[in-house]
Amino acid sequence: MPARFFLLFTALLFCSAARAEPIPQEVDSEFLDIPLSVATSKPPLGILLTPESLAGDPPKLYVCNADKTERATLVYYDEEPANNIIEINVEPVSARYTSCIQPRSSIKHFISGKGIQLGLRREQVEKILGKPQKTHLQLDEVVLVYRLDSKTAAHFLQRHDAHAYFGQYHFRQGKLVRFNYGFELH
Repeated sequence: MPARFFLLFTALLFCSAARAEPIPQEVDSEFLDIPLSVATSKPPLGILLTPESLAGDPPKLYVCNADKTERATLVYYDEEPANNIIEINVEPVSARYTSCIQPRSSIKHFISGKGIQLGLRREQVEKILGKPQKTHLQLDEVVLVYRLDSKTAAHFLQRHDAHAYFGQYHFRQGKLVRFNYGFELH
C-alpha cells in the first residue's frame, strides 16, 4: 500500500510540475510582494481605496515612499480597481510636496518583484531580465524595451487574461531613472 501511495504522489507531483509553465525571464510580475494581474481581497500596501484616492481612466493610485523622493503609480484594472493592479510606474519625485498617499508601513525604496529599483546600472537590469527586445534613445535617456505577446508567450498571457506584457526601463548616465511594467489587457 505505501508503494502505491508513493507512486501516485510522484505522478501527481510530476503532472503538476509539467503543467506549471515557468515565468519568462523578462517578466517582473510583482511589486512589493503584490502580484500583478491577480485579484486579491487584501488591499495593496494596506491602503483601503476610496473613490477619492483613485484618479483617471483607468483608475490610478499614486503612492510615495517614506521621504517622498520616489513615486509609484499603481494602475488598476478598471472593472476591479480595489484589488487588481495591471501596471506599475516608478519615478523620482521632483517636488517633495507632490500629491500622493503614503502607506502606514514605511517604504524606503520601491522595489519590483525581481529586485529592480531606481539607481541600478543597466548591466544589473539586463542581468536580471536578459537582453531587451529593443533599445532606443529618448531625449537624453536610453530605454530598454521588453515585450511579450501571444506569439512569444501565449500560455503565460492566457493565465493573466492579457494581450501582452511590457517593461520599459529608462537610463540616464547609466543609472535607472524610471521604469514601468505590466500587462495590456484584452
